[in-house]
Amino acid sequence: MSLSNNDNTTDIPFKATRIDQIRKPRIEPEPVPELKKSISRDDLIDALKKFRLEKSIAEGEPEFIVLNNLVLIDIADKRPQTLEALKEIKGLGEYKAAQYGAEILAITRESHP
Repeated sequence: MSLSNNDNTTDIPFKATRIDQIRKPRIEPEPVPELKKSISRDDLIDALKKFRLEKSIAEGEPEFIVLNNLVLIDIADKRPQTLEALKEIKGLGEYKAAQYGAEILAITRESHP
């Protein structure tokens, strides 16, 4: 490469190419395994409230007798995955765990990542 002091010209020893003519090697992305998305706490509470309403109508009992709001919130926060974990929820004893446990666990398992 030579530069002359008299003018502002430069000898470039390589061929200029357009940027869109430069090809990069194509890298195929690896497939991402499909993950079950976790639903939000509020959506889980809504699903549990819907379950509670259905049971309330079927049993002819007020909703708060079936499961009160604090129990639903605690279930949504802890997202139990086993019957033993569900029994640890304050306000949900042996009877209600046996009566509703399988259905509640199905709802919480759907919401778990």
